[in-house]
Amino acid sequence: MQSLSLPVPLGQTRIHLYAKNVDMRKSFDGLHAIIQSEFQRDVRLGDLFLFLNRRRDRLKLMYWDRDGFAIFMKRLECGTFQRPPAALAGEHDRITWDAPIHSVADVLALAFKPRVLNVKPSRFGTVRALFEFYDYCEAQGIGLYGGGQTELGVGRGQIQYLASLFHPDTPNDVAPAAYNIDPLPDGLPGTPLDAAPSATGFRWEDRS
Repeated sequence: MQSLSLPVPLGQTRIHLYAKNVDMRKSFDGLHAIIQSEFQRDVRLGDLFLFLNRRRDRLKLMYWDRDGFAIFMKRLECGTFQRPPAALAGEHDRITWDAPIHSVADVLALAFKPRVLNVKPSRFGTVRALFEFYDYCEAQGIGLYGGGQTELGVGRGQIQYLASLFHPDTPNDVAPAAYNIDPLPDGLPGTPLDAAPSATGFRWEDRS
């Protein structure tokens, strides 16, 4: 197994390793499309994105270099790059997964059984797929914490209500709207997030 010397200083930089194999013919547009659709991150924030091919002998690193996209590529003449779990042996309990999870099948396809997962309900497509995921994680003892994808209005209330029902004791990336008030008012809802169904529709009602 080979390690990698990165061509950029790390500091507090976040590094994202794409879980699936990538065709190394993909260049700027193709890799950027993966980053936008799968990671939902802005490359210009300074994160690094790593992509491996199926044989794990080629790697591409995409990042923002001051005024434009940059790609670093490496091809091994012998050996392969490490993927989890080999590279993270002994550290599994410290990892919380924020991989693009769309179904139970995506959870089963992870490199190892997760201790905690980030759940973004809008990724699942159907209520059935989402509730199957909730049932599976409960049965397997997998913890969950909430996240959103820029939902506003009713959609924001829906993911908050789901969080209050299925994982009220863990962090919720989408805070109730009152947290946007400056200065912050007293009596804001905290953890655990109480289930507060709206009088109309399936959504959480901000009563702060």
